[in-house]
Amino acid sequence: MTDPIFRQMAEQMRPSASVRQELFDRIDAEASGVHEAFATRPPRRGWVRWLAPAVAAVTVAALIGTGLSGGWSVNSGGRTNTADQGVTDYAALYAAVREAPAPVQYAMGDGFGDRWAPVPTAETGSWTTNVQVQAIDEGDTVKSDGRTIFIAAGTQVAVVAAAGDTTRVLARIDTSTGDAGKPAGKGYTLQGPVVDLILRGTTLVVLVTEYQPRTTDLPVSLPMPRNSVNLPFDAALTKALIYDVADPSQPRYQGSLGQSGGLVTTRLSDNVLYLVTEYTVADQDGAKKDDPSSFVPVFTQDQVAEPARPADCVIMPAPSGPTYAVVSSLDLDKRARIDSESIFGGAGTVYQSAGNLYLATVDDSPSGSVAEKAGVPKDLKQVSVTNLVRISVAGGQLTVAAKGSLPGRVLDQFALDEWDGRLRVVTTMEGENAHHKRILRSGLWVLDSDLSLVGSIPALAKDEAVRSARFEGAIGYVVTFRSMDPLFAIDLADATTPRVLSALKIPGFSSYLHPWADGRLLGFGRDATDKGEDRGMKLSMFDTSNPLAVAELTTLKVKGDDSPALSDHRAVLVDAQAGLVGFPANSWTDGKAFYELYRYDSASGFAQVGRIKVGSDLDQSTAPVRGLTIDGRLYVASPQSVMVYQLDGFVQVAKVALNK
Repeated sequence: MTDPIFRQMAEQMRPSASVRQELFDRIDAEASGVHEAFATRPPRRGWVRWLAPAVAAVTVAALIGTGLSGGWSVNSGGRTNTADQGVTDYAALYAAVREAPAPVQYAMGDGFGDRWAPVPTAETGSWTTNVQVQAIDEGDTVKSDGRTIFIAAGTQVAVVAAAGDTTRVLARIDTSTGDAGKPAGKGYTLQGPVVDLILRGTTLVVLVTEYQPRTTDLPVSLPMPRNSVNLPFDAALTKALIYDVADPSQPRYQGSLGQSGGLVTTRLSDNVLYLVTEYTVADQDGAKKDDPSSFVPVFTQDQVAEPARPADCVIMPAPSGPTYAVVSSLDLDKRARIDSESIFGGAGTVYQSAGNLYLATVDDSPSGSVAEKAGVPKDLKQVSVTNLVRISVAGGQLTVAAKGSLPGRVLDQFALDEWDGRLRVVTTMEGENAHHKRILRSGLWVLDSDLSLVGSIPALAKDEAVRSARFEGAIGYVVTFRSMDPLFAIDLADATTPRVLSALKIPGFSSYLHPWADGRLLGFGRDATDKGEDRGMKLSMFDTSNPLAVAELTTLKVKGDDSPALSDHRAVLVDAQAGLVGFPANSWTDGKAFYELYRYDSASGFAQVGRIKVGSDLDQSTAPVRGLTIDGRLYVASPQSVMVYQLDGFVQVAKVALNK
């Protein structure tokens, strides 16, 4: 959790004095047993990745959540899977949780509007979220239908009419009050800020996370002065709050569906929302055989919940910790859960195609048999392994259909792509040879529906790591880097014999690749000298009309020291029809944030259109910023404001503050 988000939570979620006193009474009552518990607890071992913000250390006197809830009786939907060979009883899951390596426990940080008037539906622009797979939407902190913009701002969602110089706030949705703010978790809860939005027609889904205090990790020196007690909070539950926004000036809350863990990602295909969270059993010692909710994920509907069924759980071999990937499919028309799967082994990187959802988790310390099965080269040791799970998502019905593994680690979701029934994956292998020398290799792998290997280029690049990837049908583009940037064009038409068509070497590398138009590929990344020394950010346009001879048409060094868009594709605005590329950029030297807008023309290359200041301090510069083009105007949206510019002449026509 970043400090700005932490401070935002601190300001927005102050408890009542009675709740604080109740918890302190509980702490005092339990303090006498803390010393013994800590003295007998076995040492922590292993490591497991926690999804940020998975744990936040907060001051008890400032942030304890309000309310208790219980009752684990609601039916979570779904059906018994037979194809995925789900677990037969809770005993196996209990044993898996108790035997898994314990997680490292982290503790971080101490511590509306006018009546709606109809706005004409937009006819031109690029206001949808930049996604990987066409027709599969991805959640983001800003969503729009071309006439209304929904912006996550702390525990609220600002609803803004995108109306040029009359742009205005229509309403504010407060997720911390009313029925939406009622805790669905078990025990003390604290609701965090909005982390994701999904918009389908007139249905808005708002994702929030509930946190629970980890009282089992109280310091051994209790009792302590009450104002100095820090208590970690774990991401216990992610809730999908559903709103009807047919009239955006009067959003209507419809209910919530939740599941254990912190948010990993959301995907929307037709009317089905796929929700992926990662849930770690923080207190393995506290798991109770007769209470499944203490060691398996829990699913909620409003304030009632039930634990996952054994038949809907799968245990992966050699999990790195007591962590589940929790996957649900939600019918947005019926506002009901269709199905769920809980994979004991974690979520990692998520990629979704039209028919499948893939989980890719990295094992940094695989056993010899696991490494051999994954195909780790015999001349290398200490090589990470990527474990893959394919979940069929036909009509929202979830089935764990295949498992597999590959040598090396995947970079991000763009390192995976499905085409013609096969999965293409690029990984980076780093290991040690017999002479104790560190070896780096990049490879490409093609897998069938059973996740069995059918073709590969195991040494695509030596001494270089994968920096970005993008697939277009039978052609894959992969960028690797150490000191120079080879952009590989790879022919994958014959899955059994993939072959490199060309390799363009230029200084620096592209962190993000985006198909443009007419045989063009946009690259956004970092410039570098021939020796690999960083020279700042750059834009590149590649000619891919002839994959046998990929060429760089033009490049331009861009302003700013860094950009969230280098690691988050959703922050990139691409409007190829208007020739526009936009993204937020940070200047660490003066602590300011900007939104950069460039225009590309095939004759003259890149040219800067505008530079908009969106933050005056580091706190604001870390907030998500998104650009949207609607009917000849640029809307720059952040939790603080919406700024509107006329693209013709780039003149500001409106600014609406959201943090009032």
